[in-house]
Amino acid sequence: MSVGSQRVFSNVIASIMRVFDNGINGCRNIILPLAFQDDLVQRAMCVVSAFHLAPRNHRLYAIAEADRSAIIARLAVNATSGNAGSILNVSTWATILVLLVGEALTGSEEFGYLYNMITTFLQGDRSLTGATPETSEILLQQTRMFQLFTPSLISPDSGTAVLSGNLDKYFDFLICQQLANPDLDAYIIIFTKAIRLVRDMYLEELGLDYQLPTPSLNKVEILRKLTGFIKQKTPGSHGLLWVYFIAFASSCDPFYQQYFTSKLHEVYCKTQMNNILSALKILEEVWRRFPDGGWAQNLILFRPVLAV
Repeated sequence: MSVGSQRVFSNVIASIMRVFDNGINGCRNIILPLAFQDDLVQRAMCVVSAFHLAPRNHRLYAIAEADRSAIIARLAVNATSGNAGSILNVSTWATILVLLVGEALTGSEEFGYLYNMITTFLQGDRSLTGATPETSEILLQQTRMFQLFTPSLISPDSGTAVLSGNLDKYFDFLICQQLANPDLDAYIIIFTKAIRLVRDMYLEELGLDYQLPTPSLNKVEILRKLTGFIKQKTPGSHGLLWVYFIAFASSCDPFYQQYFTSKLHEVYCKTQMNNILSALKILEEVWRRFPDGGWAQNLILFRPVLAV
């Protein structure tokens, strides 16, 4: 693993993977050291670092894409080997999480395969080999984030299954950072409230019998006021990507659509992740096809995007 790849992962990728990067960053302090012990994790980190650098060095993209495909093929072989030790281990778990960040960096629409892989990986009450409690905790926190946001981007059924339930169990990736830095409390309260508001919008889009006293239009205005002070340099602002994406798609008023477009651009300026550019293109199509709502019931019509 080159010094350059280490630097990119530590300074850029690890900061993106965590909502708040306050010095105690498990992706930097726990996942990065795994790369020096495990070839698969190291290769995944090199792939993601190369994807980040590819806009400035185009030849890196083809190299990274080829190695990404090779890693996924190896994971697939391990998954069908029948050897539980080759499936349920820290290497596999960390590798998939790192590759999912790569899917966001490139704006790839193939994230569903990796997401399904990690979902299957964690199903059932099975022991994980080779993990310290600290390592398991950081990997689970990162996984909870994907489990909260990704299903609603894949299908109405999977989105409903998650969002109609209790969201508290998914908030570890936010709450865990309260203990390390109490100054983040105000941000965490705002972020969790924003997520709940958007959850309500999504379920109402599906026409479910999920009714709260606040009409959807009012929820959009509440969300605008709630996030109005959040700017590009606000701690954790990139963690609201899913919130802005769903809120835009659920808004029928051009005023709010313009507002959430500006917020998405702020996140892009901070992270330079191509999933945001892909999301903006999809939102233009959503607005054109479903100006009066109903987009969530027709996810299959749109190119998948990992707006996480």
